[in-house]
Amino acid sequence: MRREFPHGFETSSRGHSRSTRREPDPADPLTVQARYIGPVKTTPLRQAILDFAAGRADAARRVWLDLLEHAPEHAGAMHLLGLIAHHAGKHAEARNLLRRAAESPDATALYLLSYAELYCKNIDRRAAMAATRRAVALDESSVLGWFCMGNLLLEAREFEESRRCFEQAVLLDAAFWQGRANLALVRARLGEPDEGIAEFERLLREQPGNAELHGNYAALLQELGRYEEALGQAQSAMRDRPDTLEPYLRIADIELQRGRHHAALAGLADIEARWLHDPRLLTLKAHLLRHLDQSEAAVALCRYALDQGIESAELLRAYGLALHLCGQEALALEVFDRAAAQSATPDAAGK
Repeated sequence: MRREFPHGFETSSRGHSRSTRREPDPADPLTVQARYIGPVKTTPLRQAILDFAAGRADAARRVWLDLLEHAPEHAGAMHLLGLIAHHAGKHAEARNLLRRAAESPDATALYLLSYAELYCKNIDRRAAMAATRRAVALDESSVLGWFCMGNLLLEAREFEESRRCFEQAVLLDAAFWQGRANLALVRARLGEPDEGIAEFERLLREQPGNAELHGNYAALLQELGRYEEALGQAQSAMRDRPDTLEPYLRIADIELQRGRHHAALAGLADIEARWLHDPRLLTLKAHLLRHLDQSEAAVALCRYALDQGIESAELLRAYGLALHLCGQEALALEVFDRAAAQSATPDAAGK
């Protein structure tokens, strides 16, 4: 069976070397595309994908820019340049390129999923769900498509349908550990925590040192109130992948739930310069400031983020709560309405 990806699309902004040559990251969507070469028809584009996967980023970028110069609406080139811009932290450019690729008449399932996962779902979950459903309709054998749909439904607490999506992803690729991990999480939320924990333990025996798997397990243990075990799993993830944000956020969130607000805020202070514009870090920091009776500082932080074009439903909710504590009720209600519009249940779309 054709393997689309080893990891799916991460939602973090990962740091990258400024060198024009780097070792390919097996979790990078561009490295993924090098293996998922079937839909790419244009020979220069095909070569550019392989160049990038081999670490020849400048050569690949020149090919893609040349393609766009001669064919400004070339969906494949827009998609891949959008992924490069995303990894470089050029989010406005990336959002525009990925949106154009997804809206192109030549859009593939992968182009739709890239835009939905990396940008659209943060600002319009209904549109993200519609794009994901369209991607699955275009390619019903897409493991990534079923996985992304399951994630959106999981976030919307539509657990039964989410479970069916993850089961389909695993049916298509039994070795796809991400699907198995999320299926375990859903089972726990549906009242089968022991089965969920047992599956995570099996996965960790199969893949020791898998940082993302440790992080997912930490999330489950945290939900179950097993904070010390959750903290241990998150710390393992951090040791295995100190260059990713998720373990740090998980540790800070666990500390918040334990009431250790100062420790959580200190942990974020140590790493925030590396992920200054990540909406998840800013959201968590705003909540921590509010819990420490620093609501005015939380308001200022959220306003700064919004002024920088950084936005998500979760960040808006944190802003609204801080505004409420500052006595700005009318503005808080406006912000809550805006957050609700962005995070409307995605299952309403595409049915």
